[in-house]
Amino acid sequence: MPAHRKLLALIAVGFDNERGSGGWGVIEVFETYNTTAPAVTLTCEDYGLLHRLAENGQRPMVRLDLDAELLGEVPAFNTIGTIKGSEKPDEFVILSAHFDSWDGSSGATDNGTGTIMAMEAMRILKQAYSNPKRTIVVGHWAAEENGLIGSRAYAEDHPEVMRGLQALFNQDNGTGRVQSISAARAGQVAGRVAGELAGELRHGTEDDAAAAVMRRGSRLTRRSDASSPP
Repeated sequence: MPAHRKLLALIAVGFDNERGSGGWGVIEVFETYNTTAPAVTLTCEDYGLLHRLAENGQRPMVRLDLDAELLGEVPAFNTIGTIKGSEKPDEFVILSAHFDSWDGSSGATDNGTGTIMAMEAMRILKQAYSNPKRTIVVGHWAAEENGLIGSRAYAEDHPEVMRGLQALFNQDNGTGRVQSISAARAGQVAGRVAGELAGELRHGTEDDAAAAVMRRGSRLTRRSDASSPP
């Protein structure tokens, strides 16, 4: 088999096996992790062009420049903004977005959109809610695409924030209208509250149960990373 047909065959096999999100001919950048050889991908349009040229006997040639080098760790910095809480300064609400971009997406989409949203939210809060009860932090993380490095470093460097964390809102979904918000471990919160309520009902009145759930709600919420208002 001629070399160009072998290349097309290999690309076709890669398209068939690397389905990524499920679409035909779709692979994801996360599927190219390796340290021995660069990964090569053609878009469907470019692959179709090469296929047609090969089928017509025009012997297309592809020149690939695949130089790659691992440069090791380099310094990186988070960008943090804070509005200090007036009543509960040791409790924190965090707005989260990463500040770095990469070759797998345009920087405007991933994650300029999240960064702009977080910055605009802080601007509005500063004007309309300049004395929140809890401390509000905006975190623009560095090196997120390299393994959540910036946010993990912040968590390690600021254990007091992790202890007092009430809610964290992260935006990394790209462009478009925000249609829903998902909550981490929301089911666990509901289960704990239901358990507390059932226990109180066995030993007291409905008013006792409601009061107990309200007393313990903030503790359950913090432990389960669910949301609470600033």
